[in-house]
This record gives sequence, C-alpha cells and structure tokens, in this order.
Amino acid sequence: MGKLSDQWTIHPEDRCRFAGWVLGVGAVALLILTLPFINQWILGAMALLLGVSLHAFPIINAAVVDRWGVGCTGQSLGWINMVGQLAGALALSASGYVAMALSQGTGNPIDEYLGIWYLGALSCAIGAMCGWGAYRFIQRS
Repeated sequence: MGKLSDQWTIHPEDRCRFAGWVLGVGAVALLILTLPFINQWILGAMALLLGVSLHAFPIINAAVVDRWGVGCTGQSLGWINMVGQLAGALALSASGYVAMALSQGTGNPIDEYLGIWYLGALSCAIGAMCGWGAYRFIQRS
C-alpha cells in the first residue's frame, strides 16, 4: 500500500486523499458483507478486498509526516491513534448491542454479525470523510 501510495501521489497532501479513498473501499466492502453471498469465492474476494483496504491505515502516518514533519509526528500520531482507539472501543461495544438486537428474531443465525459489519462500514465511511476533510483543509492552507 505504501508503494502504491507513493506512485499515486503527486503532492504530499494527496496521501490523505488516497487513505480516504481506500477507507471508502473498505466501507463498501463491509456493506457488501451484509448481503447474502452466492458462493464462497465472492466471500473470499470481499475478505481480501477488505483486508487490503484496512491495512492502509499506516498511510495516515506517512500523511502526518508529510504534513507536519518529523518533529511533530509523535504528538500528532498519538492524538490520531487515541481517537481511533476510542472510536474502535465505542464501535465494538455498540456492535454487541446491535448483535443482541438482531439475533432476537428467527431466521438467519448469522444475523448477529450484521451489527459488526454495519458499524465497521460506518466507521470506515467516517474515516473516509475525515480523510476527505483533511485533504480539503490541507489544500486551502
């Protein structure tokens, strides 16, 4: 992902846009996981796409270094990682409540996983929007 990001970025602020696009792909892949699958190959392809897209998080580290330099990277990444950890903890606890609510009815026994997929898609979508907002902010300044 780093090499791909290096090849696709012309300006340093393009890394934020690249990370946002990849997180957007992750959100779409998680939403597709909520649909019924025709066969295992489609499930495998979605898992591969999701795994690749979610491993683009270190590109955010490179975007921080490009933007604020090495001197401020530790402090900036500390705040970014803290927000990410809090968002992950909130999503994990909320997914448990959504799973309990979805598994109450009769039907598909895998419905309890829908909460995880929906909240994962929501968090990726929020991350993609934050990447787009950061890109727009950097472009203006």
